[in-house]
Amino acid sequence: MRLDLLTKMGVEMRTVCFLALLTLCRWYASASEPLNFLVFGDWGMGNEQQKAVAKQMETSGAAIQSKFVVNVGDNFYVFTKDAQGNRQGGIKNLSDPLWQRYFEQMYTGYLKDIPFYSVLGNHDYMGNSSAQLMYHNLSSRWIMPDRNYTTRFAIDDDGTTALFVFIDTSPFIESYYNDPEDPWMKEQLEHEDYKKQLAWLDEVLSQSSDHWKLVVGHHPICNCVV
Repeated sequence: MRLDLLTKMGVEMRTVCFLALLTLCRWYASASEPLNFLVFGDWGMGNEQQKAVAKQMETSGAAIQSKFVVNVGDNFYVFTKDAQGNRQGGIKNLSDPLWQRYFEQMYTGYLKDIPFYSVLGNHDYMGNSSAQLMYHNLSSRWIMPDRNYTTRFAIDDDGTTALFVFIDTSPFIESYYNDPEDPWMKEQLEHEDYKKQLAWLDEVLSQSSDHWKLVVGHHPICNCVV
């Protein structure tokens, strides 16, 4: 099962990455110019809660001089139904007004001049997921050149670097194929190959000589439900 593969891939990595992130934060705190950044997700609703979070992000981002934002997906929620009664979500196309309402006009001030490194969530597959990739070419701060990509940051002048690996985790979730939240989700996901994703991820991590490696995705590696 796809979820089992995702879990198997990361059971050991879960603790290692968490401890590495804590250590990395301590390293930044002691550096002459720390690499501070914000992390958020499940945000695109256009409601008062999103506005309140955006305002706090602007305040906190300016206070810590955040270099960028890590966006972990579920970028656009649309609570409507199509003619067949299927739930709709995500973005329709590049000219969808939600780009302005939920993103461009929502994250302003200090946040307007820093990049948002983004991945897709499952709700984004209820709309046009490819449009989110293409918007990368229209916006200087919406960073999503592909469904899986990497970026690297220098931490200090001694050559210490951090590799961020951004992955699309929805193809790993078996229920999205067998019992999708809407038909378009399944149709889009059937074009993805989670085995190729795993091979790509293994290659990227094994070939990296970076001091820090952080993998970013929408779904947790392990989940515990009582």
